[in-house]
Amino acid sequence: MVYCAKCRNDFSSQIDINIPLDNVNEEVFIDLYRTNKTSADPITAAEIVFGTANRELVQAAQMYLAKQK
Repeated sequence: MVYCAKCRNDFSSQIDINIPLDNVNEEVFIDLYRTNKTSADPITAAEIVFGTANRELVQAAQMYLAKQK
């Protein structure tokens, strides 16, 4: 999930991890889903982080989301 600076401050007790977008690569992106650090929609998240939703990346994230349920 992507939060503005004010929201990060207002909800800091509910945000487990804070990574600058520039530091998120495909491995970090998938690890966030694998470790249950996010349940954000993978398509939207990939578009925000990478500018496009890579199909394989999204499918991997969706697989981890399905395991969370």
